[in-house]
Amino acid sequence: MIWEISDSSSRWCSITHYNSSGSISIRVTPQKKYTPYFYTLIFVNMNNYIFSIGLNDKNTKRQEINTIDCYKLATNLLIEHFGGGTINEWKWVYTHENWDIVIENTLICSVCTDKDVTPFIEDAKRIFNQESILKQKIISEVTFC
Repeated sequence: MIWEISDSSSRWCSITHYNSSGSISIRVTPQKKYTPYFYTLIFVNMNNYIFSIGLNDKNTKRQEINTIDCYKLATNLLIEHFGGGTINEWKWVYTHENWDIVIENTLICSVCTDKDVTPFIEDAKRIFNQESILKQKIISEVTFC
């Protein structure tokens, strides 16, 4: 099968070779008289996880650790368990068991990994004193190119 692709200078090329050893090596022969290019694309099946970590203490129902320190703790956890990740701050609005409306500072941490995330969740629950952490799992095909 020959596919057409465009390189950064908009010269159209054809893929003339690829293998199936987990990575795909592509020899690109330009349609004109340019030198052939070689690319290696790595396709990996990984999961994208998004963790919502509320900052209110489960016992006192209020934030006991300031937000900057929470960022530092979450950063250390992401590095320890996954080598890194992304962190954002959101406001989480929900209704508590006693019908009180709660607006809670929340850290949203995301990682792309094939590792087990359970140790990260358990550590985060312990450090932030949480009953639970919301985990979203998104199955994705990741390409490093």
